Amino acid sequence: MKPLVLMTNRFDHQLKAYLPQIKDAEFQYHKDVYHKDVPLDRAQGLIARTGTVIDHSFLKKTPQLKWIVTATAGFDHIDLAATVDKGIQVFHTPEAQTLAAAELTLAHLFTTQRLWTKAQEQVRKGHWERSAILGHQLEGKPLG
Repeated sequence: MKPLVLMTNRFDHQLKAYLPQIKDAEFQYHKDVYHKDVPLDRAQGLIARTGTVIDHSFLKKTPQLKWIVTATAGFDHIDLAATVDKGIQVFHTPEAQTLAAAELTLAHLFTTQRLWTKAQEQVRKGHWERSAILGHQLEGKPLG
């Protein structure tokens, strides 16, 4: 029997399509890893994000777990002391979200400087007061 690797939380559809092509393991995607039908007792690997809290009680349900990969920069959702006690290796992907974080930063920068939220609120209420939403141009302004 191939080792079982569980994936949980949201993942890029390309990753979900790619991993099952690896023939050395069985990959199962479960949106909710806490559901009673998820075979936690068989899992040898886990690929998760911050939506999955990996604590002592979770680890009790995964007696065969050998490794965890968190697709995050940090380990806030993982009890590292408990994983060390059980001999489970934990890996993270510190740069996986760099592009997304940069894009979000730019989106927030444009949203605040161009008063987009205020403009959107005006449109929803059915009136447009252009002078109240002129915002500020970013050209020539220091960032950071």
